[in-house]
Amino acid sequence: GSYSDSPGLEIIRRHVADYIAERDGYPANWENIMLCAGASEGIRACLKLMTNPGDDTRRPGVMIPIPQYPLYSASLAEYNMAQVGYYLDEDRNWALDVAELERSIAEAKKTCDVRAIVIINPGN
Repeated sequence: GSYSDSPGLEIIRRHVADYIAERDGYPANWENIMLCAGASEGIRACLKLMTNPGDDTRRPGVMIPIPQYPLYSASLAEYNMAQVGYYLDEDRNWALDVAELERSIAEAKKTCDVRAIVIINPGN
């Protein structure tokens, strides 16, 4: 047909898988690779996958770090998803804190169905 595969051309995905395997020393399956036009588009595509309330009538929620890149909060608002913030520990070079994650998810479970967590630090 005149359209390419939705996740991208197979030959390019195979090359990407080969590159990842060589770089990381761990095999990558080309069928699990999806190409997109940049990180923002990829993030938004992943969030869209979680917008259906499913069995739970509460809004889906996504845990995002504070501070965070505004794309996350803006996209969650656009898709009517709950923003579940958790604080990073600046004194430990923006490290995750397990107690903070537990606090955040326990609080969020009262109002939303937490489906994912974004793990990123301010320095990328």
